[in-house]
Amino acid sequence: MTLWCRSWNYPTWIRRIVKRTKRLRNRKENGPIWPSPSCKNRQDPLRRTNNNFLNYRRILNMVAVRAMVNNLLRKSILSLYKNIVTNTKSQRRKCVVSKIPDDELSWMKTMTQKTMRSIKNEKRILDNAFSVNKFSELQKLIESQLVQLEDELNRKNKQTDVESMHMSRTASDTHRQDLSLLLPHLDDTDIVKCLMAGNRLCVVFQPDKSDRCSVTINTVDQKLICHLNNIFNIEWLSSKHLLYTRLDDKLHSSDVYVHVVGTAQCHDKLVYHETDDRYFVDLSRTNDGQCVLLNCNSKTSSEVWVISEDDTDESSIRLQPVALRGEGVEYYVEHYKNDFIILTHDSATEEHDYKIVRCPVAETSGENWVDLYRPDEQSKIVDLIVHQRYCVVAEKHFNGHLKLTSVHLDDGSVRQIVLRSDACCVDINQFSSNTIHVSLSSPILPDTTYLYNTVENTVQSVDQQTPDIVRDDKLTMKQIYVPSKDGVKVPVTLFHSRDVELNGRNPLLCFVYGAYGTDLDLSFHTERQWLLENGWILAYCHVRGGGECGRSWYHDGRQSRKPNSFSDFESCVSHLHSQHYSHEGLTAVYACSAGGLVVGHIINTRPGLIKAAVLKAPYLDVLSTMSDRRLPLTSEEILEWGDPLTSVESLNLIKQYCPYYNLSDQGSAHTDVYIVSSLNDERLPYWIPLRYATKRRAISNQSRTLLDLYEDHGHLPDTVNTTHQVSKEIAFLYNSLDISMRDVKLN
Repeated sequence: MTLWCRSWNYPTWIRRIVKRTKRLRNRKENGPIWPSPSCKNRQDPLRRTNNNFLNYRRILNMVAVRAMVNNLLRKSILSLYKNIVTNTKSQRRKCVVSKIPDDELSWMKTMTQKTMRSIKNEKRILDNAFSVNKFSELQKLIESQLVQLEDELNRKNKQTDVESMHMSRTASDTHRQDLSLLLPHLDDTDIVKCLMAGNRLCVVFQPDKSDRCSVTINTVDQKLICHLNNIFNIEWLSSKHLLYTRLDDKLHSSDVYVHVVGTAQCHDKLVYHETDDRYFVDLSRTNDGQCVLLNCNSKTSSEVWVISEDDTDESSIRLQPVALRGEGVEYYVEHYKNDFIILTHDSATEEHDYKIVRCPVAETSGENWVDLYRPDEQSKIVDLIVHQRYCVVAEKHFNGHLKLTSVHLDDGSVRQIVLRSDACCVDINQFSSNTIHVSLSSPILPDTTYLYNTVENTVQSVDQQTPDIVRDDKLTMKQIYVPSKDGVKVPVTLFHSRDVELNGRNPLLCFVYGAYGTDLDLSFHTERQWLLENGWILAYCHVRGGGECGRSWYHDGRQSRKPNSFSDFESCVSHLHSQHYSHEGLTAVYACSAGGLVVGHIINTRPGLIKAAVLKAPYLDVLSTMSDRRLPLTSEEILEWGDPLTSVESLNLIKQYCPYYNLSDQGSAHTDVYIVSSLNDERLPYWIPLRYATKRRAISNQSRTLLDLYEDHGHLPDTVNTTHQVSKEIAFLYNSLDISMRDVKLN
């Protein structure tokens, strides 16, 4: 028996037991504690009893009893000591784990036969729901109409000259036609990116759609050099060296390795290790291709290192920090000539959002940062690119309007141009010569690419022979502001038909997210266009916790201020009802990931406010995940949700709003829920939606709870965005809101 302890931490009577146990253990060298009376040789009692079966069995039994007694004694001492320490020092150590409520469905966390039976039961319930003739016919009708709409949009948006759309084809695009020969087992959708260095091509692909990638390194004449596995991100340092990061079991990236092309991956060297679990390590390259950057980012601060080869030794890697990390200071780096162009924000000293500064490459400390451009207080920077002599910034006003700002890096002059009013999303993705490719989209505007001329400060369509896509005059977009419970005005972006009547009888679909400082997805989706054409009103609620109104908007909806997200969304939906856009029986909600937390809380606290909800990979059990350090991303998420293991305040707050632990009969009886998730989701484990659906159905059978678990890899697998899956979700909404098939417009 091995028993180790610090004796000064034990009471006196426990130390006596430990000493007595040690004496018994020392006697083992001289023979068993309870030797057989017939055993004359105490050094080896079995030597004289080989021919005596009864004595042999007796000795074995006594040895087993001794081992059992010692084992029980050890467990009793350790258990008692653990209870004493927990009870007497809980306040000093802030140990609040015992206050977390027990869960009767905790067995689902392990994939056992019982869990598999529960999963099969969910599939049976789902199949039965969609096999009903009325439901099945509606789903097939909607799917056929979605296919027709997609074909129509593809014909409208098809470009006559493909090369004009890709004027700045990269080296990876040039060699895409050879990828089918190099990697015949891969689909084009599996390829993440292609990187060229000299005559070598690095292809990164995800055949299983997980967060971990595989890499092949080939020559341009299609000769395979080597293969790398379990890669998260990768960049060429030179034609001989590759830098890459990997994910551990908790989906955390903390290490950077260097790979020498032509050698085995097992010989790769570690060049950087991050010791703080709150920081995620990633690699990137500046737009001019001159610098490889190592980025260490947490939820509230960041640190960037420039990686280069040692001038005197090619096998050595040199790391130079741009600026050391500081709490509340976030920054991202680009390069221009002998200067760094830095996008930064300091929440400790500034209330404003991100700004752009510059500093010499040789003097990168904070005191050398000089302001280059700062947007006005009602705007934020959403994208940035440094191209030739210009720094082009995509800005978004808090009222939703977009514009491009061009800053001349030599003389500091600034020019701006306003983009079309029906665009909600902007992306700067390619550039060539004096032009930059800008993509615009919105729920009523399919993805459209424009060319921005930095010299002339003009925007035109990619294909000059084809006019702009004509706006659909039947649809309109507007933004309203709704006062929350504390008086803060929350923006809501509305899309609907121009001839809609505010009579309270319109089907309403609300969208919400409100976490991580991320904006709601306002890009174009065919199914949302279909809903608008069939009389639906789409409402995008930009609650606090998201990034629509800057960094302060994000900080007002995280950790102890998380309840602001819930009150904002509740106020938005109630306001739309009071203004007769719709009513409770015709209101549905769509949310993904952390947005499911907001919806789940409102379903529990405001019964009847929402009639149906479609939740994709929803985060419905904050308490269990944040209380288990073994789960992926838990340590990083502490800055977003708080730490229930060390803070009583965080524990009590999370217990108040956690959707799973606050399920009730009254809250579950009024809302139908359709959950779509994945069995192989590494970020949100399968057992979160499985336990939620099982418990909700057990609490109340007055509403429907459907769970669709796919086997795809990834947090939001591609399968959930297919036309077939989307048609199931829309059919669920029609059925739950009791909208007849006659109300579906026939094409």
